[in-house]
Order: sequence, then structure tokens, then C-alpha cells
Amino acid sequence: MIDLEQFRRDPEKFRNGAASKGIELDWEKIIDVDSNFRTLQHSVDEASDEAAFPGNQLAKLSGSEKSKFLAELKVAVAKLPELEAR
Repeated sequence: MIDLEQFRRDPEKFRNGAASKGIELDWEKIIDVDSNFRTLQHSVDEASDEAAFPGNQLAKLSGSEKSKFLAELKVAVAKLPELEAR
């Protein structure tokens, strides 16, 4: 198994190690999948953060600000299942 954190720091070490063992891998695909995963994870984290602490922010708002905040919160909560499914 490849430790992706170590791979990100020193990809040549892994490429050389695999080559010395005669193992051929699509390294660019590994990098793309890792990058996509990290991007999606960031999106999930942001959506979770937006949905996690509405009470404190909501108490400080009034009128149209509160309505706008609730609409944005609904969007953030709606995004979570889709992002987590990826």
C-alpha cells in the first residue's frame, strides 16, 4: 500500500522503488485521483462547517439577514449527501 502523504512529499522515491521491482503503475492517474479526492474532501468539510454551527450565527441575525442565512444553510445541507456520495 502506498502512503499518499509520503508519496506527495517524494513521488520519485515511490516511482523508483516500483520500477526497481518491475511494477508498472499509472502514476499520473494516482496523482489525479488523489487530487480529486482532496478537492472533494475539502468541499465536504466546507459544507459540513457551514451546516454545523448555524445556531450562534442565526441568533445574531434579524429579518432579511436571517432569511438569507437560512437559505444558504439549506443549500449547504443539501450539498452534503451528494458530496459525501462521491
